[in-house]
Amino acid sequence: MNQTQFQAGYLLDSISELLKNFGKPKEVKGLLKHLSCFDLETDFNISSKSSDSFTSIIHNLIVRGIPTRPSIFIENKFLDTFQKFEIDNSDFTKQLGNIKYESKLNEEEKNSVFSALHIIDPRIRLTRDNYAFSYDKNGKREQSNFEEAFLFDYLPKVKQEFLIQILQSQRKIDTIVKAEKASEFHSQQVDFSFEGCYFEERTETHLGVQKDFLYNKGIIIEVDGKKFHDKKEQKLLDDYRDTSVKETKWQTKRVSDLGKTDFDIWINKSPTFFPYIENFEKNLSDNWLDIIQLTLSPFAIARVQKTIIEFILSNNLELKAKEWNILAIERDVPCVALAIEDLKQHFQHLFNLAGKKQSFPKVNLQVLSTEEFVKSKLHDTKPELISKFQSEREFDLIIDIAVLQRQGIVKNEISFKGKKKAIIRSSHYVNSERKIYTSGLIDYQPITKKLENETYEDILHAKESLTYFLQNIFRKENFREGQLPILNRALQGKSVIGLLPTGGGKSLTYQIASLLQAGVTMVIDPIKSLMQDQYDNLVKNGIDSCNFINSKLTREEKTIATNQVTESKVLFTFVSPERLQIEEFRLSLKEMYTNNVYFSYCVIDEVHCVSEWGHDFRTSYLSLGRNAIEHCKTKNKPTIPIFGLTATASFDVLSDVERELSGNGITNIDTDAIVRFENTNRTELQYQIVNTIVNFERDDKFKFILSDKTELELPIQPIKGDIKQQTALEKQTELTKVVELIPDRLLKLNEQTNSILEWTKEKFSVEGDLPNIKIKNFDTDAFYAISDYHNTSIYKNGGIVFCPHRTHLFGVTDKFKFDTWDHDVICDKTGEILHKKGEFVLDKDGKKVKLPLAKRKAVADALTKTGKYEVGVFMGSSDEDEKVGKEIETESFDNQRKFIENEQNIMVATKAFGMGIDKPNVRFTVHVNIPASIESFVQEAGRAGRDRKMALSSILFNQQKVAIFNQKCFETLESEMSEESLRILKKLKNQKFCKEEVPEILKAIGNEELIQNEKKILESLGEIFTDKDNLLFFHNNSFKGQEKELVVINELLEEILLPSRNNLYSLTENLKEEIDNQEVYLKLDLKNNRIFVNEVFPKGFGFINLIGLTPNTNFSTFDQLYSKQVLDFLIAEIKSNFSFYNDTEKLKKWLNLKEAGSSESGIEKRLNGIDFHQEVNPEIIIPFTNKYADKNIFHEELLELINQNGYSVFTIDEIENCLKKSENINGFIEKLVETRNHYSLNDLDAECVRLKQLYYSPRKKPDTDKAIFRLSSIGIIDDYTVDYNRNCYTIKVKKKTDDEYKEALAKFMLKYYSSNRVQSAIKEVDQAKGNTVLQKCLSFLTNFVYEEIAKKRMRSIDDMILACEYGLRDNGNEELKEFIYLYFNSKYARQNYSYNSRTNGKEVSASLLTDVSEKDFNFKIVWKYIEAINEDRSGSQIDNSKHLRGATLLLLRDNLDNGALHLLKSFSLFVIGLNKNPNLINEAKESLTLGFKLFRDKDPNLSFKELSENIELYKTEIIKNANDSKEVAKILDVIIEELYLEFHNDWLKKFNEKYLMEYEQ
Repeated sequence: MNQTQFQAGYLLDSISELLKNFGKPKEVKGLLKHLSCFDLETDFNISSKSSDSFTSIIHNLIVRGIPTRPSIFIENKFLDTFQKFEIDNSDFTKQLGNIKYESKLNEEEKNSVFSALHIIDPRIRLTRDNYAFSYDKNGKREQSNFEEAFLFDYLPKVKQEFLIQILQSQRKIDTIVKAEKASEFHSQQVDFSFEGCYFEERTETHLGVQKDFLYNKGIIIEVDGKKFHDKKEQKLLDDYRDTSVKETKWQTKRVSDLGKTDFDIWINKSPTFFPYIENFEKNLSDNWLDIIQLTLSPFAIARVQKTIIEFILSNNLELKAKEWNILAIERDVPCVALAIEDLKQHFQHLFNLAGKKQSFPKVNLQVLSTEEFVKSKLHDTKPELISKFQSEREFDLIIDIAVLQRQGIVKNEISFKGKKKAIIRSSHYVNSERKIYTSGLIDYQPITKKLENETYEDILHAKESLTYFLQNIFRKENFREGQLPILNRALQGKSVIGLLPTGGGKSLTYQIASLLQAGVTMVIDPIKSLMQDQYDNLVKNGIDSCNFINSKLTREEKTIATNQVTESKVLFTFVSPERLQIEEFRLSLKEMYTNNVYFSYCVIDEVHCVSEWGHDFRTSYLSLGRNAIEHCKTKNKPTIPIFGLTATASFDVLSDVERELSGNGITNIDTDAIVRFENTNRTELQYQIVNTIVNFERDDKFKFILSDKTELELPIQPIKGDIKQQTALEKQTELTKVVELIPDRLLKLNEQTNSILEWTKEKFSVEGDLPNIKIKNFDTDAFYAISDYHNTSIYKNGGIVFCPHRTHLFGVTDKFKFDTWDHDVICDKTGEILHKKGEFVLDKDGKKVKLPLAKRKAVADALTKTGKYEVGVFMGSSDEDEKVGKEIETESFDNQRKFIENEQNIMVATKAFGMGIDKPNVRFTVHVNIPASIESFVQEAGRAGRDRKMALSSILFNQQKVAIFNQKCFETLESEMSEESLRILKKLKNQKFCKEEVPEILKAIGNEELIQNEKKILESLGEIFTDKDNLLFFHNNSFKGQEKELVVINELLEEILLPSRNNLYSLTENLKEEIDNQEVYLKLDLKNNRIFVNEVFPKGFGFINLIGLTPNTNFSTFDQLYSKQVLDFLIAEIKSNFSFYNDTEKLKKWLNLKEAGSSESGIEKRLNGIDFHQEVNPEIIIPFTNKYADKNIFHEELLELINQNGYSVFTIDEIENCLKKSENINGFIEKLVETRNHYSLNDLDAECVRLKQLYYSPRKKPDTDKAIFRLSSIGIIDDYTVDYNRNCYTIKVKKKTDDEYKEALAKFMLKYYSSNRVQSAIKEVDQAKGNTVLQKCLSFLTNFVYEEIAKKRMRSIDDMILACEYGLRDNGNEELKEFIYLYFNSKYARQNYSYNSRTNGKEVSASLLTDVSEKDFNFKIVWKYIEAINEDRSGSQIDNSKHLRGATLLLLRDNLDNGALHLLKSFSLFVIGLNKNPNLINEAKESLTLGFKLFRDKDPNLSFKELSENIELYKTEIIKNANDSKEVAKILDVIIEELYLEFHNDWLKKFNEKYLMEYEQ
């Protein structure tokens, strides 16, 4: 017989829940793992010869978790049969759409379930006659007579007969000892062994990081006759074996004399065996029999199903056969009939989904059972007794199964005839790994049918079969709205970009699609917290065939995880986008395909990150579609289906996503691939904008002295102090109030449930019933209190507070900062300074001390100080952009677990926590600062109310704008005002006022010219708008300026500057990162041939002897094991970086090497040396950084350049200070001038040009990333890989013709513009800056990026501010909900939208998306949509106007210079109503003015008369449609008068320029 170990197991939901709360997690985990392993003996060799996709899918469903859930059919069968659990029909469960089973077992029965996991058969008494002795290949029995006597004479005598069943005979010792010793014991065996099923936990520390590992303890029994084991050589071997075994926490007991041994006493001391003894003495009857079946029958069912699948795949059972004749010998729990019926349902629904006219074979099943189980209620038909059944018939398959018996213990003869035989027994120990079977993708039949206006109709029979799998796998009653259309495309093997609202079940769509295909799914997530959350949710759903690969893992763990993917051991792997840029990973994927392991899908979660226009753009998403297509291979499709998912991609982002995921045209992703769910409104989620007003400190000492020395008393004193700090402190105060009042606010909203539901149905035309969002028995007093739930203390409600920064007043926490002395500490006796102010505070061991809570100033710290909440902090990171210390990361992920498991009730986090985290009972979110965009807000606010119950999202909004009379203001006004007026105004230099206070200040000064120029003064003032400035910090990091980008790009094109070489420094940096200790330094002792790692107490690790590279930790002050690991890591780094490490002299020179950064030929230089379409060879290496990334080098060269003229000598400290206080070259020069008043620099001077070049020269990794992105965008770089070990990129470049570069640029621009507009624009490339076409293309590209994309991203911030202003209105919640809905779903922004006219009923096309797709615009478009708001009968005039506003907001992102859109936006604002809101009035005014200016500038032939006629008609239309026409008319008169005046002034200016200049000549 051939023997193979497999893994499969089912666990009923109620039993699973019971065991989770049993209080013995490691024991339960170990027992379930062991029970999921079984040994299969067959009379033939099992090896998969078939790659049938259907069978492979069913197989993967069976083994998706070890163990996993059974089907609903199995669950209900056990529910009906034993009545030991029930279906949870609570409102909460129904609200979530879950199917949940709850246990009705009493405490005694719960304990019995745990006992039942310890398998042993009490009916069996083993003797020499029925014991299954083992034989070697020569037919010789392996057990000696002495061993036989031990089993059958000694053990029964000492009443330990139970051991005969659980002891394994002749196990190979190499499966017990450590892997590195296994080869020493090849072919050696132990007499008897028992591996405990309980998992034990050990903690290992590697380089200061603790990792927990699970392992099993066990015992070995060596029955040694004196004759063979008294010899000295044998004793030495025995001792070595025992020592080696002990290293794995196993024990060895040697028995040499059965009459004198104390073995029985030794065994009785071990609690491990108590449950087995107890079960061995129980009778299989009554309630215990029911518990055994409840617990173990599902495992048996899974084993049978796995066995049948293996028979099908090895062509030993024919799936297309009409019938199977099967004999089932069930030696304990019933299972085979249920297993086959369940399997049949799986196949039938799968065939139905695929439209396959095939049926599962008819199964003629004969079940044989034992006296104890023959009457089980699980049998639909009564089986025959094994002892009485007789048959001469030959069966297709005989299945002999026993769960209570271990393999190789009981001799079982099968006397019946069968073509194939399968003997299934429990395993002694886990000796296998679960395998996933991969095959070709199935093109399933459609599930939905697309109707007009992007609505869908379900195809019922297909939906029914898909719902079957939904219920079985995820225990969801039905699909949510919007999920089926996404699945419809994916299951047909087509790429799909799916949009669903937050909490809409996006993840489930890719998960169920993946499970219905036979392949591996790669999920690309932008942040590690999202990977962790999705991984955890799969595991919670019984799917543990998944892993993640990110920087949380060590190098070794990453290798293991990658191998799990390539060796087909996981169904899902979560990776960062950077992973596909790593050459080593690409090679692994290539090997995977070679080894016939295939992918099903590549899922890109939060797919909006692909678009540079999106709010979360990541450079590493560049070419993600192409990389996935090229490196992730399916078996039978030319390209892998891409599965993109997001909640927050607006129309403009989607087109970019569409093109990027197509691999820039490698595969077709058409517009049908975008599946949108129109209703982004979350009924349960309410909004509140909290107007946070700061009472700024005033400078009472400031005096305004007039020229006659008299003091002018100002009505308002200037603001003093730090504006941002005062705003942050006020927000922290407001936050504590908001959080404290959340329960009362939710109570009020809860009471308004009916009115909220009615408003939602009416406003958004919702058909059918909305979910019941009311929270039952809401208790404000218990909202933040800890509660008892299933014997566990938890917080029933949670909240998330989002912060823009990591630390300080607007940050998450300061707890990871080190404490410093606030003042000098002086010794009372000697007067000497013990500690200087600013020095780090050290503990008794000399280690830095973290800031105590009292000194911390961040947001989480403020909430923690209240003592009212259990506050966690999370500062997430990607694999690339946000490197955080291991301590921060470890605590963040531990807090994520605690928060999700309800051990904390408030999480303070960066926005990384706002992406994908799924916790049902988050009742509120608070944004300390406004989010970066409406998309971000929807994403982050959407963490709340995922249980479909009332939730609240708040934003603390400070709309105060502080004006500052800065130097730039006076420079701007120099040409506009007289010297006298300017001199008076300069008395306010550097003073700050709230912007609305400035007119009052000017009036108080009394200078008529200043009063007349109020508007110009206001426009020229510097502005501090804290909420916006916090976001500009990130915006400016993303868009560092066109000049900066061009300097970096030109470096890569012409001469790539290499970083300075300092090998000792590089080793230090690598060591710092590995052990997360920034205080590590290396000292080279050339005289004694040593490298010290932190030379002296209290931080010494010891040293490495350079002769032989051996570590020495004798004098280390750290733990010796830790120190040795640090030194070993350093040795490995030296060896990997320097191949001549055995030559000590060469090694010393290498370690001591310090070279200034050199350079290599740039990309364009290399291209000039080859022919067209030839590749640059060797490939070009670009380091992450250049030499100027080293601050010392950069500052020194900058100082030298600035001081070279000799008359302005700056110090290095002054240069550094000017750099810190400036954001660009102009600001830097301004600071230089402030520092040295006589310093001046002409923009045209060669010195200034060199200074600009040098100022922008430091190239750090983000700068390199952006440059590579630009170069790749227009085809200069064809592909690139990242090497994080060597900190460099390897780029592949092929030379192209000038026309090909232009074509690539045009292709890039097609992401944003129509083909006509691109063809027109591309003609301007030849006029761009640069000496070659390649340079001109790049100059044109960067100009385009900053003209279009950067402005658009800035616009998204302004849209968010506008949304907050709407939220501050009286009905702010409703206003903001409607604003967001229309922003994403405006009907006039849809393609092919049309309406029926109220006047004549005719259909009228009204798609702004189509009408403004060209740069050309005209007044016809304006009049068309002004008419539409009255004629479109699908909505009221106001509703239509709101849709128009939403459409213009969206489309202006792409078309900032479209005058028609600006006029329509202004029109819609006037019609909806300005409510005397100065911000809205100003926005309407700006849009109106800009709109008409754009019309004038677009057409030089447009006469003033024609323009003014259109202005007057526009004014008439607004007044006609506005609510408050008189008020609107007044506002319009002022605006239009100013507009006419500006037009006249412009005309006069041009006239003077033309004719006066001619006159002067």
